[in-house]
Amino acid sequence: MEKKLVEFDRFMNTLAKNLSSAINRDIIPSKWLDGQEGSKERMLHGRMLWILAKTGDALDYVVEIDSGFKYSIADKARQFRPDVQLWTKEPKLQFLVEYEGTNSQDSRILWKDLQHYYDSTDCKYPPKYWLILYTFWTAPL
Repeated sequence: MEKKLVEFDRFMNTLAKNLSSAINRDIIPSKWLDGQEGSKERMLHGRMLWILAKTGDALDYVVEIDSGFKYSIADKARQFRPDVQLWTKEPKLQFLVEYEGTNSQDSRILWKDLQHYYDSTDCKYPPKYWLILYTFWTAPL
């Protein structure tokens, strides 16, 4: 395994374990992943943020949820508030994670999520890894 990806692999393996456990324990009911039920009142989103925070904590990161920063690009006045940021104690921003649930299955990835990434590449603390996680489902015909 390439040394650069060890940290990423540790994160993804721990995330998969935590997500599997949450599904097996019915903390995230599997039916929420098959349709829109988990999107009501953002329940799926909130529980996924909990799993992401739990994963970061298990790997000894400093976890920030929904905290923001301004773009360093002058014409971008809107504050960017990613779902989860995982920092080392130095501080270095290791992971910036955006989660999109079953209600976000459209072209917004092209103009919203990727635009946030592009705009933040010049920020004071660029992340080592940027993850956009989606839960996709297929609507009945």
